[in-house]
Amino acid sequence: MLGKLFSYDMKALSRILLPVHCAALALGVVGMLVAFWWNAYADTHSMYLPLASSEGGWFAEPKLNPDYQLIQTVCNAVTVLCWIAILCTTIATFIVPIHRFYSNLLTDEGHLTLTLPVSASQIVTAKALAALLWIVIDIAVITACGILTLLGVAGLEEFEAVMNVVGSVYGILGGAFETITDQGVFYLPYQLKGLLLILLGFWSSVMIAYLAFTLGGRAQRRKVLAGILWYLGISWGASLVSSVVSSFVGIALGQGSDTLFFVTMFRAALNASFVMAVVEIVAAFLLTRYVLARKVDAA
Repeated sequence: MLGKLFSYDMKALSRILLPVHCAALALGVVGMLVAFWWNAYADTHSMYLPLASSEGGWFAEPKLNPDYQLIQTVCNAVTVLCWIAILCTTIATFIVPIHRFYSNLLTDEGHLTLTLPVSASQIVTAKALAALLWIVIDIAVITACGILTLLGVAGLEEFEAVMNVVGSVYGILGGAFETITDQGVFYLPYQLKGLLLILLGFWSSVMIAYLAFTLGGRAQRRKVLAGILWYLGISWGASLVSSVVSSFVGIALGQGSDTLFFVTMFRAALNASFVMAVVEIVAAFLLTRYVLARKVDAA
């Protein structure tokens, strides 16, 4: 039954998120092609119109080329649209699963859903896994759109150099993702750790939203507003606890290390943030299941 629930949720989410992500990816390709066109045009055309000898010689003010300005404006607008599309896909990937959760369980539709021969654990697990899968897809699409846009702006010849700079930055940041012990706790390549931290943080936000709207659904009136307030409160509290724990672990381990204090502290704090993200996900899942189970029993 869990598989059927997951399939239903994926189909419901895909009806909205699939076209959105396909559009973002298509816009990324268009943005790359437009940027290629602009680079070729800029290499062969001047920003200013050529001056005739009778227009004042050296003292004449150059006139801007209107075609150059128009093409530059259009290309810049397309590039901005690409980044807006990336932002919109991320927002949609966050909002759509929450809307699906709320409408499927906490509105009139929920009376039917909660009478199905399934447990609250299966319901929450299916929705959590569907959201997780779409978060993975979203990260992949955003990465692809970012690479396409960067490729178009930098050009084929400079793209390798740009990627080397990005790789160097990753290498610098990668030192922060080293293990906190010699035995290799949380040992992963730094690129995977960075993506994993983003993934867990995104998933944690969705799971906290599930819990918040489940609690808000118990309000007599203005359930959506109650859910939003619950979300803001829980998110703030979770962030505060995570920051305190990560800072405490980082300072404690940094003082007892033979290496540079701030390096060790930063590494330990980031590894602690992994643990806290997992704790937030598990806690949100268990509490959502508990509150929802009471509605299932009541139904």
